[in-house]
Amino acid sequence: MESFPEGIAFQFPWRDYQARVLKDLDSHLSDERLHVVAAPGSGKTVLGLEVMLRLNKPTLILAPTLAIRNQWVSRFTELFLQTDMPPEWISSDPRRPEFVTVCTYQGLHALTLDADDLSTAFSHFDDLNLGTIIIDEAHHLRNAWWRSLEALIKHLDEPTLVSLTATPPYDVSPEEWARYQSIAGNIDAEISVPELVLNGDLCPHQDYVYLNTLSEIESLTVFEHRKAVRSFLDQLRGDDAFKNCLRNHPYITQSSDPEDLGFDNPAYVLSMLVFLKSVEMPPTLEQLSEVGIRLQDLPALDLEWAETLLQSFLFQDTYIQQNHMELVKRLEKQLRQIGALERRKVQLRSTRELEKLLSQSTEKLSSIRKIASAEVAALGSELRMVILTDFIRKSFLPQGERLPPINTIGVVPVFETLRRERINPEALGLLCGSLILIPKSAAVPLKKICKARCMPEGAFTIAEMPHIPAFCKVTFASSFAGFAVEIITELFTLGHIQILVGTKSLLGEGWDAPSLNCLILASFVGSFMLSNQMRGRAIRLDPTNPNKVANIWHLASVEEDQLAYNHDMQTLHRRFQSFVGISHVSNYIESGLERLQLLKKPYSRGRVDRANTKTLERSSNRNAIRRRWHDLLKMGEIKQIIPELPVEKTSLPRPYVFIGFWSLVSVLASFFFLVLMFSLGVAGEMLGSIDSGWATTAIIVLVLGFGYACYAILPKVIRALILYIKNGPLDGNLRQVGEALVHALFQSGQIETPARKLQVIVDKGIAGQLYCGIRGGTAYDKQVFLDALSEVLGPIDNPRYLLVRRGKWRGQDRLDFHAIPSVLGTKKENALLFSQAWDKYVSDNKIVYTRSALGRRALLKARKSALANEIRRLSRETERHQEIFTATLTRIFRWK
Repeated sequence: MESFPEGIAFQFPWRDYQARVLKDLDSHLSDERLHVVAAPGSGKTVLGLEVMLRLNKPTLILAPTLAIRNQWVSRFTELFLQTDMPPEWISSDPRRPEFVTVCTYQGLHALTLDADDLSTAFSHFDDLNLGTIIIDEAHHLRNAWWRSLEALIKHLDEPTLVSLTATPPYDVSPEEWARYQSIAGNIDAEISVPELVLNGDLCPHQDYVYLNTLSEIESLTVFEHRKAVRSFLDQLRGDDAFKNCLRNHPYITQSSDPEDLGFDNPAYVLSMLVFLKSVEMPPTLEQLSEVGIRLQDLPALDLEWAETLLQSFLFQDTYIQQNHMELVKRLEKQLRQIGALERRKVQLRSTRELEKLLSQSTEKLSSIRKIASAEVAALGSELRMVILTDFIRKSFLPQGERLPPINTIGVVPVFETLRRERINPEALGLLCGSLILIPKSAAVPLKKICKARCMPEGAFTIAEMPHIPAFCKVTFASSFAGFAVEIITELFTLGHIQILVGTKSLLGEGWDAPSLNCLILASFVGSFMLSNQMRGRAIRLDPTNPNKVANIWHLASVEEDQLAYNHDMQTLHRRFQSFVGISHVSNYIESGLERLQLLKKPYSRGRVDRANTKTLERSSNRNAIRRRWHDLLKMGEIKQIIPELPVEKTSLPRPYVFIGFWSLVSVLASFFFLVLMFSLGVAGEMLGSIDSGWATTAIIVLVLGFGYACYAILPKVIRALILYIKNGPLDGNLRQVGEALVHALFQSGQIETPARKLQVIVDKGIAGQLYCGIRGGTAYDKQVFLDALSEVLGPIDNPRYLLVRRGKWRGQDRLDFHAIPSVLGTKKENALLFSQAWDKYVSDNKIVYTRSALGRRALLKARKSALANEIRRLSRETERHQEIFTATLTRIFRWK
């Protein structure tokens, strides 16, 4: 069999976004890769099957689980072949492959475990001439399975790879992301959540954050840690050896190699200055001027600055390692004694134990109880709530008349909290791999469901719980355990269970319950991939309830009077970088936690309680959420999510455009004034005795001079005027930088879409910040643009080419530097294209090759300037947060 039988076709119309991907399929496959990111419910499976048909080659489909593997087979037979039975040319066994082989990642990996070498492992595929590999839920390639897949790809003759996922692993390390892209390729197309809501394929929804302060015991534990840390810092301030070490450090005295003055770690340099100021040993004015900062600009020493200082001092500073190891060892010992050093990481603000205390705070049980009570009141019998958490904790089940106190969070503690507080007890259930509890009223419906599935009597047992009289324990025989989730899910769908508590591992990826309309994420998972999977369970459309609106609840512990975000809040920030939803504070559908207008720091119990009350009131109005989705989706101009990059205002190339413009205008104004004076005879009156012929000659000379000036300078003035108008406001300035970059990227062949078809967009945030992106083009074009823009406007590291601007600012000569992005800096001709585009859209400039001796000095000057700018920026910030996101996740995604 060399091709698919004729007549196979998808029997239903394509959705708009599916048709969009298929229309551009040829261009997407130009690199023999198709990488589609599509939200849950978008029809990734049928899209992948259609691509398989169009490629028309022997195909291997890889899925993460048996359930998803079987789903591929059933979708193909039902929707393409119109039959219930798969043909003989479809196989589920990789050891016996057919024209279409569908198996799990583990099944492929097992081939390599059983074989003596890889050539033997994949010999099954040699006779097939395998040409297409479809990777479903491609984010699983972070696992060890990717090695087997990579080996198979090398074994075959350049197969076409089709990667489908709802959750790219954006939050992994750069190395893991590069490994993922090496197989999946760059993202070709994205099908976003708003598109699916617009098309009626996902329901309107909203995220809510419920905050809790700590219990008295938990607060005391935190207080003791803070007290020990404060004592340590007091000792550190009085440590003469440490103070003198910093005071004489080459970064402070400027006595080290000019190429190694802290350019790569400006925060470390600043932390030294901050500490020295705090112990009244500030650097001299000359030393401060070297890094471009004033003494009064230095912020006060706090835990974050101390943490930054000690982390680099102990583990990253080669000078310290070579000259002060005894001091290093003594400080390490002191930090370990107070529990502030774990795995070579200084943790003054928090430790793993404190993070665990925050994430598993017993006060979250109270939060869950209040949310559940409010949702029961709002929806009544229509409520279908799932509460997901991490641990089962069976020991909290009642074993006698005495109820065990609940002092942690988990599946059983959550279940027991709701049961004891009588929150909808007649419709409360528990589902995890080793324990299933249902209300007694659900026992008969469960038997009916099992009977309808033709399950024998011994397939399951229902036993009363002696110490939980209103509930039964359900146990399935091992051969029928795989049906447990489906059966309990059916009870949930029918309403016999309305609040279901379970583990994220059991009810995460692959679980389907369209009736779910309220999800509480009591899980501590903060990764993009897992949290997005869990959230995706709630936003699926319910065919039986066209008015469904889903609420997704996130829990977070906060500390009273703490100014910096703790681990729980950082986890939320990481989650919300990937969650796109409606904003409470702007007319946008966008990502980011800021869209929810959370309570600002510092926190207090009273303020937290009032904020939570307001959140509960807002969550009860589901009709308002539906209307808001409807209104904002209508506002979109191109009906897509556009990624944008937040840009620091201070990084924009501002002053020289204005200076150049006004300089040229003043020159022309002077010429015009002189000619006007002479033409009115003023010059003749002033000169008096001078012959009128000389005056006439002088006028002619000035007129000719003015004409020549107009010829020579007027084009520059006009150009400067145009640049002045376009660059005037901050958003216009950023747009011009974007325009220069877009044109250079297209002219150099780095992006596929012509520059004329791309529109640089600049938005202003609520707090006045700027966001920049491009409209039009492919997902890959947008990715390349944002990566390059972040290099142009970000800190200078070690680029091959620098873009240099010269001018005057406040009467002094000044040089400004920007890195020419790596995508353009590998070749001089591409760097020149960027320079020319910058000259056209922004200002005059020249490029410098940094690998020469002259260029190296320019690079050092650029990095020193960047260091000073970064130090000034860090000094100005009153609230600094630990960097926890990758470059990709610092972006914001907005509906356009």
